[in-house]
Amino acid sequence: MINKKTFTILLLILLNNILSCKQNSDKGLSNVAKQEKEVINTQKLTCQEIVEKIVKSSGLNLKDYKNYFIDIEKIESDSISIHVYFENNLSDDPKQKQIVESTIAWLLLLPNEQTLYNVTVDPEKPLELKFDKNILTYNDIFRACEISKENIHLKDDVKYKTAILPFNFKDFYAACVYPSDEKKCNENYPKYDYDKKSELFKIIGNEFYFSEYTYLPIINDFKPVILYDNTSDIESYYLIVIKNGKIISNLLIARMDGKSIQDFNITKEYVIILYKAKNSNDPKKEIGRYKISDNGNIIKN
Repeated sequence: MINKKTFTILLLILLNNILSCKQNSDKGLSNVAKQEKEVINTQKLTCQEIVEKIVKSSGLNLKDYKNYFIDIEKIESDSISIHVYFENNLSDDPKQKQIVESTIAWLLLLPNEQTLYNVTVDPEKPLELKFDKNILTYNDIFRACEISKENIHLKDDVKYKTAILPFNFKDFYAACVYPSDEKKCNENYPKYDYDKKSELFKIIGNEFYFSEYTYLPIINDFKPVILYDNTSDIESYYLIVIKNGKIISNLLIARMDGKSIQDFNITKEYVIILYKAKNSNDPKKEIGRYKISDNGNIIKN
């Protein structure tokens, strides 16, 4: 006969075993869920799947269409042409279908610019569509679609190549200023002569004096530009951030005046690192780190 004390002890042991089994079970389920999540996160989407996600997240009105299709029409070196359409059956005979495609929209995706255009009405005056740019952040569209990652800047239907990050000032100077390597300069640090008739002059006016400029890759819809003048004894380089035709912020990033040398590097993560030295033989010291904030201001990092 089991006494009351022994019964209580046995009951506690039994409950403890039950709870232990449940915890192990929950832990096992948690590990399975974690593994499944990791599989999803590391799964590589195809070019078609990435394009579909972009179109569905865009401002294109698809609510009126129960069934629609998204096809990649053409992939060029830096762009993807997309056809969005639905199908109509024109046949009166239920046994024999006569399917025709009805266009909803023709779109142009520029992965390097992270922009999507509706070119249905007038390809010469495309309408920009907003879309979830996180899709491009978490999916390698360049690999999936075999697109050349060349960093293309599009403005007023004219394409400009942008510099490729990281931007190394010493490498830039050797390629584009002295001793000069035109091919390398055009590939990595494409520069443009200042033109008073250009849109850039309309934005900047006489606020800065410069002879040439280089576009940097777009960041959060802001367009950073490096302005420079190396035609005189004092060389100056400014970084300006532009959006909607206005200067949001600016920073002097390099200056050589014969007394000291200040230069810079810009990392892939868009960290702007400034350095200073007495001369070209003197070891340079880091004097500051900056970044472009979400509102376009250049702030200390």
